[in-house]
Amino acid sequence: MTDEPKTAEDLLRETVKILQRGLPGRDLDDRCVIIELWGLLDTERARGIYQPATPPKRP
Repeated sequence: MTDEPKTAEDLLRETVKILQRGLPGRDLDDRCVIIELWGLLDTERARGIYQPATPPKRP
């Protein structure tokens, strides 16, 4: 991916692409899938997309 995702839909699409590449016979093993997902989801932009959707913790 060349650009960071701008919407939750973009983030989901990129996540699915990574997971599909991790299917048997494709180019990523389990470790690489985790690394790529971490790189996609652990950015300021990605957190700005998914944190507002995270429900607050209960006391």
